[in-house]
Amino acid sequence: MKLRHARAVAVFALVVVALTGARRGGDGGCDDDHDSSGSSGGSGGGVDVVETTIPPLPTDTAGVPTYEAPTTAPPARKGKVTPVKGEVRIVDCVVEKPVDSTGIITFKYEVTNGNSDMAANYVGRLMSVDPDGTLRANGQVVQYQIEPGGSWQGESKGSYGIGPGVKAPSAKSCKVGEVTKTNVPATG
Repeated sequence: MKLRHARAVAVFALVVVALTGARRGGDGGCDDDHDSSGSSGGSGGGVDVVETTIPPLPTDTAGVPTYEAPTTAPPARKGKVTPVKGEVRIVDCVVEKPVDSTGIITFKYEVTNGNSDMAANYVGRLMSVDPDGTLRANGQVVQYQIEPGGSWQGESKGSYGIGPGVKAPSAKSCKVGEVTKTNVPATG
């Protein structure tokens, strides 16, 4: 127990004793070996003051357990860890016919973990971009725990708008945007 906690407990105990008091007389008080003819008048008696000496808490920290950080580094991984570039690719881009002024693009993609030792999580963005650089639709890649050398196919949908002079995007307009790869321990 910390020093300040011990002091707080001691002060609390003194306050409780002082407020409740040790009662004299045969009424269940603390002091049974006394003369019941105390100086207080009436039945019930007065409040006795009880002196208690609380020894000081030790300040010596010998024997108190301490934590020491390990001195050896964890073993290095021996397998290959690859960058994310090229590990996420568009497999297909399906542009649905618009209804009113809005259409849907389905981004079909594949994630391949090029690592030989670590699994990986992938989070990123898929885009439909016109030849002039105008962003038409967004999709997302969210794949977790792709095992080393493993692949996963997924799809994501995004919406696009059309209007006067603005046509539906091309099926060739889909591309992979920024993707973050986080290497994690393999499960198997």
